Amino acid sequence: MRKLFVFALAITLAAGLGFASGEEETSAAATMSDGGPIYGGTFTLAPRWGNKPGSPDPADGQGGRTWYHELIQETPMIGDFDTFGPRGSGEWDFKLIGAIPMKFIKGNLIENWEVDQDKITWTVKKGIFWAPTESQSAWMDAREFTAEDLASDLRHWATGPEGARLLANKDANIYTSGDDVIIEFVEFDFILNATLGLSRPGFVGAPEMLEDGRIARWEDQVGTGPFMFAEYVPDQFFRMVKNPNYRGTTMVDGEEYQLPFLDEFIIPLANDESFEEAALRTGIADGGPSVYGTHWDTLDRTAPDLIQDRLPISFGGTFAFNTSKPPFDNRDVRRALLVGTNLDDFAAQRGAKGVDLPEHWWPIYPSLASYTPQSELPPETAMLYEYDPEKAKQMLADAGYPDGFTVNFYTGNWATILQQAAIMKDQWAKLGVEFNIVVNDGAIHNQLVKERAYDMTRMGYGSGNPVRDMPNNWASWGTRNQYEFNDPKFDELARAMQAELDADKRDAIIKEAAVHILNEVPAIPLAVKAISQAWWPWVKNYYGEFRWINDDTYVMPWGWAWIDPSIKQEMGF
Repeated sequence: MRKLFVFALAITLAAGLGFASGEEETSAAATMSDGGPIYGGTFTLAPRWGNKPGSPDPADGQGGRTWYHELIQETPMIGDFDTFGPRGSGEWDFKLIGAIPMKFIKGNLIENWEVDQDKITWTVKKGIFWAPTESQSAWMDAREFTAEDLASDLRHWATGPEGARLLANKDANIYTSGDDVIIEFVEFDFILNATLGLSRPGFVGAPEMLEDGRIARWEDQVGTGPFMFAEYVPDQFFRMVKNPNYRGTTMVDGEEYQLPFLDEFIIPLANDESFEEAALRTGIADGGPSVYGTHWDTLDRTAPDLIQDRLPISFGGTFAFNTSKPPFDNRDVRRALLVGTNLDDFAAQRGAKGVDLPEHWWPIYPSLASYTPQSELPPETAMLYEYDPEKAKQMLADAGYPDGFTVNFYTGNWATILQQAAIMKDQWAKLGVEFNIVVNDGAIHNQLVKERAYDMTRMGYGSGNPVRDMPNNWASWGTRNQYEFNDPKFDELARAMQAELDADKRDAIIKEAAVHILNEVPAIPLAVKAISQAWWPWVKNYYGEFRWINDDTYVMPWGWAWIDPSIKQEMGF
């Protein structure tokens, strides 16, 4: 008989959210291991609104789906958080949204890797086994994972839109030789190894799933991870249960323990951001990823014992210029508008009290080796961050617009973006620029963006992975180049950074390219987001990490935790 949890939150919510945990005798079980970690129990994640499971097929290119594969299926590589993270040496906190330096990466499904100018070679680990559930065992054995399994998964993913974009112009050939998976290509890209190994939006699934349409059904998802698929109820919850034969271990206080500690993991689904806050506040959720700063005050007042690790992240918003259209085809106009933008107002709009948001975060995040601090920027670049509306007006006049102009900013009906647009409208009015806010529903807006039918629009940008994201946004071939930016010098730098194997030389190229983009101003960088990882004191073996691969690994780190039921009971939950 299943327990049914209902969010009876009449004061703050218009409706409740129901979801089931596992079998009662399973979720209630909790055993102590010699005073150390506790095995058993259920972890319930705070629901994340707007990130519901789409198609589970990696070839369908739905990035949000990875949330629900993270503990079931695995990636070829993973961040070595045990050794280098907060629970180890502390050299890397695994909180940057973006690239993890390769020295902090270890093999997961693969033993090691070699990268050459024309190929990547992965050697698959021995002793890894697929974990089909009882129902999945009707069409698949719990057999050993092979190199051909990995190659088959890569080839299938490459047939989808994301795989095709990544491998475009590379004439990729993916095949096996013994325990090796070999990926040959004609156009080298440094980021290819890490992207295939860590970042691609599809964890590795069994080739048996390609038969009879199983790849597109959640109930048929098979992996090698610490948990197995149990149940998916649309619009309610996603449930996983422990893989009793998982190979993985972790170190706790110098001792090695078998993973996972938990019997069951539940991800509720919600349509509204308020569900996340309510679930944390009431203790229905044990922990939650990426709680935005706008919720911190409420949680401080109503759940003072909730632990929150707060920080700025390397992802924020920009207002992108369509640089192919006047007046934004004029570099001097774009530079003038940045000088006439008070970036502090956009930082304040984030509501991140107690956290300093970096003003200069774009296009390279401050924690990266290729970052140039604001104090070290060339004078022509540093002046762009000195808010001066009178100077901006003069710069516009010098560029041929003494009376300003009208700009149409296109957006969907999204509250945060509309707030940012209202701030921009007020600021640019001081420059003589009329900032018209054109609102369409999501589908129409997306089509207009696809057709580049706008003067300006809102673009998100992650500044933590410059080798991937800078070319993707501003190279003439970039798949996210909604700026219509076409700059031969940047194209040259982008190709150079992607082709360079030496880390120090590559960082120097990235550094030059970042300053170049700053000077060209293809967009107005607004402010990064501030988040907290929140968890209750009964959650153990968690240290605030949320990036063990380069994708949206908001779920995975919680799978290494355990629950102490005695603390939970003492706290009245």
